Amino acid sequence: MIWIFKNSKKYSFCLIQVKMLVLFILFLISSNIFAQEDVLLVVDNQKYTLDEFLSVYNKNSEEPLPDNINLLKKEVDKFVDLKLKIIEAENMGLDKTDDFIKEYKQYKRQLAEPFLIDKQKFKQLCTQAYQRRKNEIKVSHILVRVSPYAAPEDTLIAYQKAMNIRLRLEESERFENVAKETSDDPTAAYNGGDLWYVHAFELPYAFENLIYRTKPDKLLQIVRTNLGYEIFKVMGHRSNPGMIKVAHIMISVPANANKEQLAKAKRKVDDVYNKLLLGEKFDDLVKKYSDDVGMNNTGELPWFGTGEMEPAFEQACIDLHKSEFSKPVKTKYAWHIIKKIDQQAVPEYEFMVDQISKAIRESDRYEICKQNIVAKYKKQFNFRENKNISDFYDLVDSTLIFEGKWQAPSMFMLHEVLFKIGNKEYNKQQFVDFLVNKQRKMYPIPLKNYINMQYEQFKNQEILEFAYNQLAKTNNEYKRLISEFHDGILLFKFLEKQVWFKAQNDTLALINFYNKNIDKYNKYSADISVFKYSSEMNIKKMKKYFTKYKKQHIKDDLLAKVVSKSSKSNFEFIGNYQAEEGSDEVFDLVMNEFHLAKISSKQKIIILPDNKTLVYLNSAISRTQKPWTAFKSELIEDYQNKLEKALTVDLRKKHSVKINEEVLKSLLY
Repeated sequence: MIWIFKNSKKYSFCLIQVKMLVLFILFLISSNIFAQEDVLLVVDNQKYTLDEFLSVYNKNSEEPLPDNINLLKKEVDKFVDLKLKIIEAENMGLDKTDDFIKEYKQYKRQLAEPFLIDKQKFKQLCTQAYQRRKNEIKVSHILVRVSPYAAPEDTLIAYQKAMNIRLRLEESERFENVAKETSDDPTAAYNGGDLWYVHAFELPYAFENLIYRTKPDKLLQIVRTNLGYEIFKVMGHRSNPGMIKVAHIMISVPANANKEQLAKAKRKVDDVYNKLLLGEKFDDLVKKYSDDVGMNNTGELPWFGTGEMEPAFEQACIDLHKSEFSKPVKTKYAWHIIKKIDQQAVPEYEFMVDQISKAIRESDRYEICKQNIVAKYKKQFNFRENKNISDFYDLVDSTLIFEGKWQAPSMFMLHEVLFKIGNKEYNKQQFVDFLVNKQRKMYPIPLKNYINMQYEQFKNQEILEFAYNQLAKTNNEYKRLISEFHDGILLFKFLEKQVWFKAQNDTLALINFYNKNIDKYNKYSADISVFKYSSEMNIKKMKKYFTKYKKQHIKDDLLAKVVSKSSKSNFEFIGNYQAEEGSDEVFDLVMNEFHLAKISSKQKIIILPDNKTLVYLNSAISRTQKPWTAFKSELIEDYQNKLEKALTVDLRKKHSVKINEEVLKSLLY
């Protein structure tokens, strides 16, 4: 519709109204772009929130946000450039490649693991493990060996033997003597069953719990392990001594030594010990007598902790004070005189928590965290079970399954549902597939036990897998993490393809880049001698003496002494070397004078009064003339930066970027 106004005032008023309407429409469009209050920017049609920007900033900077609008805009520009690269990578289809999908899937699984355990229990186990690292238990044991797959009659014989041994111990026979006589552990003949001090992670968790809950000098009940039946006795408690550093003088004793050899070794170690008492140096005696000169010929051993040395050796080290040496100590194959160098206590919890967490994930403790979370997920996802696996006891051929060769025969009712998680059903066919895929060659156990164990593993696996598939929908923290890794992997592959590969492999481009920037790489250098003079030095006299003696071709160190003597002031030679601009502080000061035209390239003596330094140019200042290959690493890095900057400029032109100024300014309040 065309409006014609005869009255100019009315026309002007209407024109103002039209302009206001246009501005209002533009405002509505702008408001629609930033419909959410926390949308910081829009790239094409993709919105990015303030939280996303802050998350990326905080991950890449330890500094607080700038409180200056211009500096803040620079940080937002970095975020925009990052997102432009990711958008472009997606447009190129880099997130659809098999390589990307495989890597991203692997990271998603790894990132999910901490969310699929009982975090509270995990934290409790970490704290408990740390306390058990600080406090150790001295334990002895007797082993009655029997295979975990032994026939019932053999198992019974072994158990009765263990019971008889325990009765002897209860009647106050010495544990050491009974262990040497009855234990199937071959080391018992030497150590009487003494396992020395143990702490967290050295025994299966179930046994560790029993030991830490038992008072000293008490027997535990007979325990069944993979080795057989074991009888443990707690002998004592102590604080973990931490890590110890020692040196030693070692006098070897031959294996199966006779009395004469034993006596000879003892006389030799006593003789060395007496020399120490008379004041001879430990290091000298190491070199002269020790059969183990250790590090740097000092007899020094690496740091060690509990259980890494023979008990007698370890205890002697603990008993010593720093810098003390021990009386001769006998171990299985040698005599030792030990000198204590240092000792470090068990670190505080915060310094060990990462190490302990890793150890828990690799130990049987981790299974507890998984079992707890499985119980939680059963309730959360409405787990319903129709356990009916008795037909598998007949379906599975025990002669094949324990050889890893079983294939499921055709059978009816494989579609029968075993359990449901949420709305998803799991049937017998899936359990058959699990049995086929998980079988391996192993020692036979009762088939019913095997099937039941495998069913529990199958069920727990599927519950955790179901929970894993729900994580990205239900857990915002996990969703944010996988989004960051998605973008990180994609950015890496994009830059690798568009920047890094080109810079590393385009030799002609590198040479051209070098030729255009040749002065940057071929820097000024010179052969210089550097001298320092004292504050009371008369500079005029110093130059006079220096010039006089330099003409006599005296070496720099002698020259400094002659100048010092003649001037009766301190004049010291520091060094002679090939110096390069940007790599040497003194030469940079010389070059500053050169660039200001205060000195020439061939000037010999240069005085730097602020630094009380005299520099003598043994060669003229000149640029190095090295080929481009001498700077290849630096060239590649610089060329990569050039390519990336050019790429960023192109992306800015290609894509639309709108920043919400109000949200941006809110960061300053």
